[in-house]
Amino acid sequence: IAYNFIGSTTGYYHFGKDVLIGGGEVYLYYLINFLKNEGHEVNLIQAGEKNEITNLDNVTIQKMKMPFNFKKDTDMINRYFFFNLMWKKSPLWKSSDRVHFHEYLNAFPRSNRTMTGTSHGINWDDPRFAKWDSFGVKLRIYRKYIRFLAKYAISHLKKIAANDTFLLRFVQSDMPQFRQNLEVILNFVDTDIFNNKNSGKKLREKY
Repeated sequence: IAYNFIGSTTGYYHFGKDVLIGGGEVYLYYLINFLKNEGHEVNLIQAGEKNEITNLDNVTIQKMKMPFNFKKDTDMINRYFFFNLMWKKSPLWKSSDRVHFHEYLNAFPRSNRTMTGTSHGINWDDPRFAKWDSFGVKLRIYRKYIRFLAKYAISHLKKIAANDTFLLRFVQSDMPQFRQNLEVILNFVDTDIFNNKNSGKKLREKY
């Protein structure tokens, strides 16, 4: 389950058709292929600009239209509220023996202890949202809500894979009883591309 993977989702992102948006999506693409190579069948539920079922590399993707087309940073309301409520409307998860949240914050309120998630870093301290309003009211609401989602996921999911130690330190400080629910798995690089044979200059020219 991932809010965005291929193509455009809502007003927050405007990219070409069938493209990976950023690092989290590239991560997911590699994870999907890893699971497929291990013999698993993978289905994906994501947000989209319309309700449709599509396919990428033999992976069935259910796109779910969000109820509102928010702009820029306010699309966080879709990402962390409406999508959290809507993903279970897709029939794909019912036929799955494993459910994984590519962003663990989507676990509230419809997850259980058989499900897992990934943390791509703590984001309730994102400085971008300080620009929302001069009095900081929206920023305080945002931070409180995201911390609530994080605590819920930490206490309700079977396991969370974190790509750095920030969430681990938060859990050890504020929720030490759930320390066993967290596993730190650092991000990776493709050593077929990034290696001693390819200089930085060559990579910049090629990519």
